[in-house]
Amino acid sequence: MKHSGKNPSELKCEEFYSKRKNSFILIRYGLDQWANPDMTWNNWEKIKPFIRKTPDYIIVSKEKNQSYLLEVKSAKETFMLKKEDWEQYDKWDWIDSDEDNLIFYIYDFESKTQKHVKMSKIRKIVKSGEYKWEWIDEDTPRPKEVMYIPFELL
Repeated sequence: MKHSGKNPSELKCEEFYSKRKNSFILIRYGLDQWANPDMTWNNWEKIKPFIRKTPDYIIVSKEKNQSYLLEVKSAKETFMLKKEDWEQYDKWDWIDSDEDNLIFYIYDFESKTQKHVKMSKIRKIVKSGEYKWEWIDEDTPRPKEVMYIPFELL
């Protein structure tokens, strides 16, 4: 399985932060599976999940003594959260023992808007039980459990 080009949501995120250079520094942090043209899905799967799911960026505030891990995601009216991703993001969020080390930048391609969502908000939605995990196997190398969360709820 090959992929061409950069993740469109990451481009939107970089554009968003490039307009805020006076307030934030955006640093590429996570692995980019598609940066290496020889990386296949089978080889990608050999990397331990916690490493594979390293957040995409670090945001450093110039105005406050704060930095955050930033995971970039896409939506189309609905945010699809993969259970295997969720389990690793939960670990990344607590890595420094403080809640909300991890923030999601989610770009919705239907409304052409973005949101920054704290992991604690997504955790609350997941634990509410209002939305259920379900299995999908379309357009994926292997079946996965996902949860569909309306973008407007985030």
